[in-house]
Amino acid sequence: MSSKVNEQIVQRYAEALKDLGLSQPGLLDKLGEETEVVLKVLDDNPNLEKLLGTPLIDMAAKKKFLVTIFGGRTHPYLLSFMQLLIDRRRGGYLRSICRKYQILLRELQKTTLAEVITAFPLTPEQVEALKQRILSRTRAQRVELRTQLNPDLLGGMIIKLGDEIIDASLRGQLRKLGLQLTAS
Repeated sequence: MSSKVNEQIVQRYAEALKDLGLSQPGLLDKLGEETEVVLKVLDDNPNLEKLLGTPLIDMAAKKKFLVTIFGGRTHPYLLSFMQLLIDRRRGGYLRSICRKYQILLRELQKTTLAEVITAFPLTPEQVEALKQRILSRTRAQRVELRTQLNPDLLGGMIIKLGDEIIDASLRGQLRKLGLQLTAS
């Protein structure tokens, strides 16, 4: 299957999940939180995605497996949605659909995702100041901040805002200085 067809499938199911979330007050955010849980489970268990996508395993067994893993952890609507994916032979798209749902949710809520990599943990004051700077730089109304530690940066941070990467790390500054010195 072409990637364009795959993107259309993912888009269609993510939109359907968004529409389901809009059907009841508070459900949109709840599904947002729970798709994060699903993504975490898929990240922690790489073979799960293969299992859901393979035609070699019976659909009933896959659906039972979903109930075992997500039964008490997700809203019944999300569980039913995942079982519908199995029925339609789209289980292998679960990760992509959840990611796309997260993107649609952020667009709907005018939220920007900022991934921040730092050498040391940020204090609550630094987190708040960073959120305010990102809000002033973007047209978003809210910022979703995901932090990651990387001691190799030595100091400073790297910020990813969509396709834009802002390298304010000490390692990055040293690399730029080295390039300038070798160019001279």
